[in-house]
Order: sequence, then C-alpha cells, then structure tokens
Amino acid sequence: MENFQPLLKDALDQNQGSVIVGDVKQSIYRWRGGDQQLLQEDVIHVMGSDSIEEKVLDKNFRSARHIISFNNQFFPVAATIISEQSGQPLANIAYQDVTQKTIRDEKGFVKISFLEPDDDSDNDWMEQVLDLLPGKLEELQDKKIELRDIAILVRKNEEGHRVAKKLLEYQNSEAKPGYRYDVVSNESLRLETASSVILLLNALKFLNAPHDAVIRGQLAFEVGKDKRIQSLFIDAGKYELTKILPEEFLHKAEWLTKLSIFELTEEIIRIFELGDQKGELAYLQAFQDAVLEFSAFEKNDLATFLDWWETIKDKKSIQVSANVDAVNVLTIHKSKGLQFKVVIIPFLNWRLNHDRSPLLWAHLDKSPFDEMGYLPVRYKSALDQTYFNEAYQAEKGKAYLDNLNLLYVAFTRAELGLIGFALKPNDRQEKKPGSVGELVYKAIQDDANLAINFKDNSYMIGLIETGSIDKAGTEYTSLQLDRYASYDWREKLIIKREGSEFFLDRVTDQRAKINYGILLHKVLAHIHYKHDAEASLQELHVQNVITNDECRVLTEKVSQMMKHPVIAAWFNKEWDVLTEVPVLIPGGKQSRMDRVLLGKKKTIVIDYKTGENREQDRRQVESYAGLLSEMKYPNVEAYLLYLDELEVVEVAKGSTLQFEF
Repeated sequence: MENFQPLLKDALDQNQGSVIVGDVKQSIYRWRGGDQQLLQEDVIHVMGSDSIEEKVLDKNFRSARHIISFNNQFFPVAATIISEQSGQPLANIAYQDVTQKTIRDEKGFVKISFLEPDDDSDNDWMEQVLDLLPGKLEELQDKKIELRDIAILVRKNEEGHRVAKKLLEYQNSEAKPGYRYDVVSNESLRLETASSVILLLNALKFLNAPHDAVIRGQLAFEVGKDKRIQSLFIDAGKYELTKILPEEFLHKAEWLTKLSIFELTEEIIRIFELGDQKGELAYLQAFQDAVLEFSAFEKNDLATFLDWWETIKDKKSIQVSANVDAVNVLTIHKSKGLQFKVVIIPFLNWRLNHDRSPLLWAHLDKSPFDEMGYLPVRYKSALDQTYFNEAYQAEKGKAYLDNLNLLYVAFTRAELGLIGFALKPNDRQEKKPGSVGELVYKAIQDDANLAINFKDNSYMIGLIETGSIDKAGTEYTSLQLDRYASYDWREKLIIKREGSEFFLDRVTDQRAKINYGILLHKVLAHIHYKHDAEASLQELHVQNVITNDECRVLTEKVSQMMKHPVIAAWFNKEWDVLTEVPVLIPGGKQSRMDRVLLGKKKTIVIDYKTGENREQDRRQVESYAGLLSEMKYPNVEAYLLYLDELEVVEVAKGSTLQFEF
C-alpha cells in the first residue's frame, strides 16, 4: 500500500479517479504474502472515507439460479459460525456483501453428499468417493455434458493424483461402452507416484549401487508385490535375487551400466515387461521424455541422472493438451479465475485451522518482552493461556477465514452444477466444526431454508439439465496405445565395418564365412584369459560390432575353445598375452600376429585361420616364429588354429628358426 499511496494521492490531486477492484472473499494466497486487509480496511484508512466511493458488484453472470441461491444462503451462516468459533469478526465483515443477484435463466443444481464410513479413517470415506466418481461422470455424459466442461477441484495435489489415477485405472479395466473417463491434470499425474516409474527407478538405483541392501529390498518389493514381503526382504538381504528378478537383468547387469541413460531405461522397460501394463504407458512415455531432457543438457551417466531426478521429480507429471476433451483435475488455488459448467469437489475435508503450525512473529508491550522486538513463537492452542494470546487469536481468525475463502472460491466456479462430498460428522462429536465438511453440514442444519432441501444425508436442490454439445472449434481425438514398444535396436541396425558384399545383390557363402572369421578374430583379440570371454562378447555387442544373433553363435564357439585341451591352455593366467601384435619387418613391410604368449621359458605364437589348410599359412606363421627367435624370445613355438573345426596345427618348435617374407 505504501507504494501505491503516492500514485493514488497524485491522481486525486489532479482531479483524476483510480479504480481498485477486488474481492476479499477470494483472498486465498496469504501464504504467499497476500493480505486482504489492504482492500478491506487499509485503503479507506489511508485515503480517507471522503475520497472513496465504494460500489458492490452484486450481479452474478456466471452461475445458474440454484447455485447462486445456495451460496447466498450458505455463506452468511458459515461466516457467522466462523466468527463465533474463532472469536474474531473478520469473517462476518468479509461476507457482509456476499449476496448476489441472478442474471442467467438456467436453474442448475447443487448436490452435497455426506458419507458414513465403515470405520473412522479418512481413507475409507475417500475411497468411497473415488468409487463414486466414474458413475458421476457417466451420469453427466448422459445429460450431454462434455468432459472438458467438468472440473474436479481438490485442496492438495496428492488428492488430485488419487482422483486422476482412479479414473485412469477405471478407464483401463472397468470402462463402460460409450463413456469416457479421460482426465487432464498437469499437477496431479506425477511421475514419481506411478508404479512402473518406481520400479524402473529402483532398477536404476540397483545397477548404480548393487551392494546396498536397502535398494535391493526396494527393488525386490516392487517386482514381487504378489509374494510374501518377509521372504522378499530376506532373499534381497542375502543377495539371493535369482528367484525375484528377471534372469536377463541379473545376467546383463554389468553390460547395462555401460549403456546411455535412455537406452538403459529402454532395456529395463523391455526386460521387466513394463510396456505391457496399459495403465502405465502414459507415465513411461513421460518418464522417457524426462530422460531425453536430461541427456540433452547433463552428463550422461547413471549416478548423475539419479541425483538430477531427486531434485526435479516433484515437478514432473504427464503433460496433456488443454484442448483435449477431458475432465480437468486441478487444485482450488489453480481454479481461481476459471469457470466450468459442472464442478465436483470430492473431498470437503480440509481443516479450518492450520494443518501445520506456522511461526508467529509477535510483539509484546509487557516487560521484559517489550525490549526484545518481535519474537518468533510456534502457533498452537497453548498460546491462548499466555501473553501471546492476542497474536494467537488474530492468527486463528485469519486461518479460519483463509479456509472459508477457499470454500467460497470452490463453490463459485460452477456455472450449471455443483457436486460435493464430505464425511458425515459423528453425532457424538463436539458441535464445533473442525473441517469445511463439518462446517457445511452444520450450516445446512442450522439454517431452516437450507435444511428444507436436506434429505438422506444429502443436500439437493435442482436437477441435472440436459446440455447441448457445442461442436464449435477444433476437435481433438486422442489415440491410446496398447503397449509401450521397446526393442533392442541392435537387432535392427548393424554397422558393417568391412565387407565388399555391400555392393553385391546377395552375400555369397564364401563371403559369409569370411565375415564370420573376421568377427571371431575381433572377439579373440579382446580375450586375454578365460574369464574375459563373456565380458568381451558383451562389450562388442554394446559397441554394435556384433548383433545379438552373432553374439550367441560366437559365444558357443568361444565356449568350445575354452574346453579344448590344447586351446584352453593358451588362455591360462600363466602367460603374458599380446593380441593383434604389429610387426615391422626389415625392408619396411608390416604384418600382424594374432596372439603371442610370453612365458618365462617359452614363447608361443598363434595365427587364426578359416577355410582349408594351406601351405601358405604354414610359411607365414613360421616366419612369425623365426622373427621372434631373432628377437631373442626363448623357445619359440608356432601354431595354426583353424577356427571352423578348431583344428590345431603345430608348425614350428625350437630355439633356432629362420624367417622369410
């Protein structure tokens, strides 16, 4: 107000008017620094009553007759209850001009139902409401009301998520022919709450920290929800995961960690068959969008991604176009300024007082506190019996008014229909309402005009009128996927690094054998010892050097080699191993030895061949042996290994060999 005061006074001095427009009943942002007192009292106090002309806008162009009539009767009663209970006149002052005149001809309807739970828990009656929502949508669609004209308003994002998830699950499992249950809610469909995303993230955390028993337990729980929890955690704690997790996931764990984040998540979706869960497809797609966003701007590794996700997970949700014909699920705060033909408030259960005790900054005139300035004290009922009782009562009055204002905003969003659900108060409970649901119930019971329309635990006035479908504008048809398609791209795309057959119409048998030999050469070049075999094959698969089918064939061939009595000895740890050893020959020529084994008393050179046994092959490996002998390597032996039949040919053995090229 201090910033605007000079501007307002300057306008008055120049005989110019200024317009200040607002509604203190819709002041719901005090937690952001909003103060309804500015409009309610401070403007008159600062500018002077003689300088102000106050006009009440008492015509309602939005809502139908029955909705306006209900609000006109309900809120004065509710404000009186709030003022009496809080001990502050704020509510009565704010709602003294609440009565409005009707302009529209439609009658509309209001129905507020009070449910009786099977037990005393909040979740029980809330589950009842969730079960009723699909039927309400069906009833409204029967009256030709489009989904885009329906809004479901909630107090908290968590409640919005429950509503949206319920409707999605119902649509995927129990939907009735001819009806739709689509929802649009950018704040309620959060990714972090989807079961598929939770499992996927736990799998990523396991790959990042496989020795963390807590992470293993979390992953085991998500995968084996149909099994006994105790046995799951025991097996996970002992690292006995073969009975719980897919065999392919455990077998490829080390290989998976070498993939890019996007490819890694795709592989996990495929391995755990998450793409077959129809109700989770939208979450998986949105999560992969988040992964791509991360990959574009951040370091593309697993640990960094998990840290990034922890910082942004509460901001990621399914993004749906507002133009889609779907039910709007949003918070009351987000709905301010909007209007919908039908408004459903499923949970009239928020407290009138603070949910969480805020910190009050109070100033006292009593010694010794008067010399201490403003003091921070925690808001609680015990303050009423202390020197801080005045600050406590003032804050209590504002808190009650804040929550009454929330109810006002919610009830005034509707054009044609208002539907609400609340827990019926226990007759044995204290008469003072503690929640807005209890406030609505008490106000209806206390006012004779409202009580006339209360029957069978429901307040009902008017009927749902058949609407006319407005086809103006662009129609958007949503396409629903049956599954999330995830494939190993290596099965569809392979980079051939050699091969003149690219230019041929077909690959000849001879060329196929040459390709096989080239690939096996590459594999053997990466294997120094027996235990390297599996990891080397996986590494070549990751690098897209070999396909999955080629990997299976080569794995079988390498396995046979490791069981061969002669060949297996060449892969023992007793040797220092060199593979693909370049050789510079006198005269400037170059060659390459496939495998050289260096021992303390013996040296072995091995050359791999495919096809038939040829004399030229013998001369080549003899020359390798002679060269090593000239280089003073001890007791050089030379062998040819024909890979097709695993035939070992001893070529040279001795300490004095000659070489020629």
